Amino acid sequence: MKNLLLSSYLWMMAFIAPAFSQHVTLNPSWHFIKTDRSSPEELKDLTGWSPTNLPHTWNREDVNDEEKGYYRGTGWYKKELLLPKATNNQLYLVFEGANQHTTVFVNGKKAGEHTGGYTAFVVDITPFARFDEVNTLLVKVNNRHDRNVPPLSGDFSFYGGIYRDVWLVRKPGLHFDVTDGSTKGIYVGTPAVTRETARVQARAMIKNITDTKYKRCEVVARIFDREHTLITGKKEKLTVNPGETLSITMELEVPQPHLWSPADPYLYTTEVQLVDNKTGKILDSFSTKTGLRWFEMGPDRSFYLNGQPMKLIGANRHQDHPGLGNAMDNALHRRDIEILKAMGGNFIRIAHYPQDPALLEACDELGILAWEEIPIVNSITLSNEFTANAQNRVKEMIRQHYNHPSVIMWGFMNEVLLKVNNGLQDNPGVDKETYINAVSTLAQTLHDLCKAEDPQRWTTIAHHANYGLYNKAGLNDITDIVGWNLYFGWYGTDMSKAGDFLDRFHREHPGKGIILAEYGGGSDKRTRATTPKRFDFSVEWQTAIHASYYRQIEERPHVMGGTVWNFADFNSEGRRDAVPHINSKGLLNQDRSPKDSYLFYQAALSKKPYLEIGSLDWRHRKGFANKQNKLEQPVFIFSNQPTINVRLNGRSIGEFTIKDHHALVPVPFENGHNTLTIACVAGGQALTKEGLFKVEVIPASLSSLTAGQIDIHMNLGAHFYFEDDITHEIWLPEREYSEGSLGYVGGTRLTTWDGQRVGTDVEIFGSNNEPLYQTHRDSIQGFRADVPDGWYEVRLGFAEVYSQKAREKLAYNLGAEGDDHLQKADRSFQVLANDQHILTVAQLDEFHANEYRFRLKTKPNEGIHIMFKPLKGSVFLSFVSIKGL
Repeated sequence: MKNLLLSSYLWMMAFIAPAFSQHVTLNPSWHFIKTDRSSPEELKDLTGWSPTNLPHTWNREDVNDEEKGYYRGTGWYKKELLLPKATNNQLYLVFEGANQHTTVFVNGKKAGEHTGGYTAFVVDITPFARFDEVNTLLVKVNNRHDRNVPPLSGDFSFYGGIYRDVWLVRKPGLHFDVTDGSTKGIYVGTPAVTRETARVQARAMIKNITDTKYKRCEVVARIFDREHTLITGKKEKLTVNPGETLSITMELEVPQPHLWSPADPYLYTTEVQLVDNKTGKILDSFSTKTGLRWFEMGPDRSFYLNGQPMKLIGANRHQDHPGLGNAMDNALHRRDIEILKAMGGNFIRIAHYPQDPALLEACDELGILAWEEIPIVNSITLSNEFTANAQNRVKEMIRQHYNHPSVIMWGFMNEVLLKVNNGLQDNPGVDKETYINAVSTLAQTLHDLCKAEDPQRWTTIAHHANYGLYNKAGLNDITDIVGWNLYFGWYGTDMSKAGDFLDRFHREHPGKGIILAEYGGGSDKRTRATTPKRFDFSVEWQTAIHASYYRQIEERPHVMGGTVWNFADFNSEGRRDAVPHINSKGLLNQDRSPKDSYLFYQAALSKKPYLEIGSLDWRHRKGFANKQNKLEQPVFIFSNQPTINVRLNGRSIGEFTIKDHHALVPVPFENGHNTLTIACVAGGQALTKEGLFKVEVIPASLSSLTAGQIDIHMNLGAHFYFEDDITHEIWLPEREYSEGSLGYVGGTRLTTWDGQRVGTDVEIFGSNNEPLYQTHRDSIQGFRADVPDGWYEVRLGFAEVYSQKAREKLAYNLGAEGDDHLQKADRSFQVLANDQHILTVAQLDEFHANEYRFRLKTKPNEGIHIMFKPLKGSVFLSFVSIKGL
């Protein structure tokens, strides 16, 4: 401990020599314990603290387990810190983010608290600190549901913990005020920018906590270019009385400004210093990057940046990473923006809450325009506390991120009328009309607050597709821009309807800006389909949705742009999809590996000639041979060129037309390793890409194989291919039995959502391969395989997806309303193979994976004939696997 304290002392001494402020992170060497004890006194005899560093969340693992729910309670953090006395002894702790109620104790005394999980806050610890002694910091955080704190619900996990950086800030008695909600005390804006000149406004909040009157102070503001050459500067003298906090604003002019844009994100540096003229010392100093740009709406409501039209195309983004939860390092936030930039995107919706400062810094530096919002999602509480918390979150968001040139609009509600019934349940005695009027009143209040805090930027809101409800509530008339979250082709039918919806809104609200704030569909990289269907989670269906929506956005000048839902797959503990606990609508997998839809946008948005082979996660293929003994399956090709030439294993298979930046090329694969080569000529330059495919072609007649060559897995009830990402087994879509091959006999495919969805969306316990168990064939009579004689291992899979229990329907599964297939299925049946009784299936635990294996030896010309004998209720089968031994 002595060595630790000595090293901490030397480390702190390195930062205290100057007289002005210093900032240093306090991320290392904390201890954490999960407990509901409420005060420091109750912790004195507590053991079980575990060492940790920040950022940290206690929900890193339990949001992914098979137990419903995750810990939403209290966690405590502890750190010991030696604070050497210096000339700058005003001490602040700056928390960039802790979710969601936080109380800070110093040496056993309460120093401050904060409510809200997604904005930064500052705690003045000066009165409680002991200089030249070891100080004990205790931080209590809880992420319990609180009806007065937004968000009340949402399709994302509400991770608990101190999940962003913590800073120790030391300042002298006279300093820029970090306690005004900004954490900085400096606001730099650009109220007037043209190509000829730019007016930069620097406002400083100055605080004197001493008993001394400062008569000879000076605030110096200067602007430097990228090479740090001084462009302009200004000084203002002032007097600051004891205990006074005052504001001073200075305006500086930059002639012939180098404008900021996504294509050229040029940044100046604005530096503001507080100087004591009596001693010549710099008391406080702050610098920020400044981008000079202006934005506006054209007459047709299209977006203009620096006088030029621009379509805003990008993605929504949650702060989430596999293995880390929301406790992400700054480099990972920046990497996401780099990936978005590499896609060709120029816009991000920071959903549904303010995120790490590193994210907006990256947006500034890389050239990504931003919509940022507070997390009022789905519903509100009609209370003064809820309204006050919402107002505080707006103020903190704007004040903390005011200086970022990338931000062009502030948002404050997302799909706020999606759960009106929940809102009524949470507000007893309130009728529907009163509730909706209260939502509208709150929206107007927050809009007015945004304009008071920042008159230069737009306000925005995002609605789900209930046009009439939002119109009647007046929520379409409040903000400058209205965002629509449209899921035609996913939750709703016919993806081509999105454009008509937006056209109607433009006709009826011609003065409003329109952004397609969310659109897309889910995909599981393990699931591929030659005949994709709505809600099958195939990569092919997701890519088709994006091709359709992008075309509809581009065709409409009155639509300012669109943001895909979502940038990357992210955790949502309550979801029960193909991959449980994951919202899989990302353009990237959760680990940031690209899906085909990401390549589509690269092709659509690239300013340079683009050519790429898609089907990234479908390079290992298996299926039945056609008459030419080939396996013909589609491969995505993405390009911004009109035509491409395709060769397989050195032989041409034709020239193909690119439409909507992609072509789905039917490729006649041969058994074994295949090389696919694509080529085109762009601007006189030849472009070529090559991809390798490993292909297993199953002969039409199984009699041509030996028993040892048989290794076939079939997913009953499914129309898609599925690859187990651990064993790399490929599961084929079901097929009906035909002589010489294999397949099911009789039965019907399980469908839900009134027949619109293949299979079900329930979570299957005991397996990570939900798509194998979420589909099945009901009332199946048998399964036949005309395999050669020999020994075989047969695997049969069953998962009971019917239940007496009422299913908790996700509000986001909008298409499921009114459909309830989960009735009690009290059934039992016998399984026979080649007339031998194998097992009896009875009273399976609901939603659990059940796999049974058995071996049998077949006689010549006998094959394998699996039969089902019902005892009670209907018979079903989820999958079958046959492997020769």
